[in-house]
Amino acid sequence: MFQKRVMFQLGMRIAFFAACFFISSDVMALTSPSIAAIKASVAGSIKDLMSILQDIAMVTGVGFVIASFFKFHQHKMQPTQVPLSQGVTLLLVGAALTVFPGLLGTATKSAFGATAGGGGQVSSLIS
Repeated sequence: MFQKRVMFQLGMRIAFFAACFFISSDVMALTSPSIAAIKASVAGSIKDLMSILQDIAMVTGVGFVIASFFKFHQHKMQPTQVPLSQGVTLLLVGAALTVFPGLLGTATKSAFGATAGGGGQVSSLIS
């Protein structure tokens, strides 16, 4: 009984992987993306990822600032148990994460120039 179930599961896995192989080869045969299309897709994905990371940094920064207020309160209640450095550290990390999304655009422009990401020799060859 156990051996039949194992053989059935093995057969189902083989059928699944075979179906995935044939479906993926059909899909790849239908489309042949150009380098410019791949570049545009990657650029769009990176912009979306950057936006998500900025939002996560903002939310976690606010969370760290709120946690630092709780640590300061704990230090006020029990100064020997909770060191002041924990609250200060949380406040500094929270402030840095909260300010990070606002500084990202400025840092990018200062590092790569005002026309970052376009107009170069390689970019003109791909397009």
